[in-house]
Amino acid sequence: MLTTVATDGQLEARPMDLQDFDDGNRMWFFTDSDPPKVSQLAEDPRGLVTFSGRDYVSVHGTARVVRDAARQEELWDASVKAWMQCEPTDPKVALIVVEAEGGQYWESPRRTTALIGIAAAVTHKEPSIGDTEKVEL
Repeated sequence: MLTTVATDGQLEARPMDLQDFDDGNRMWFFTDSDPPKVSQLAEDPRGLVTFSGRDYVSVHGTARVVRDAARQEELWDASVKAWMQCEPTDPKVALIVVEAEGGQYWESPRRTTALIGIAAAVTHKEPSIGDTEKVEL
């Protein structure tokens, strides 16, 4: 998920598909050049990217919209083409790059959250959600 700050100050999140996390701690995403997130980033470049699965990660940083034909060609694949229904050189195609400044991760126990809650209720002990750490880049 990519969270941006809307013009009214509210936080707004939407699912995004990470295309690359490069050696410069930058995350790259394709976007249509017209949606609200593009104008939101022009007003306030703060972005928060979150990932969830068995573990959880949040990364905060500065985000901007980039139009770079060579990078678009490099990152383009069949899933992006299927989603955007065009070619990487189409004027509507842009990239969002988030320069990571720091973040936090949570390593979850291998059990599901529901099972952890049930065990906590039965034992009357506070549930353990696993290890967590904050990181600055």
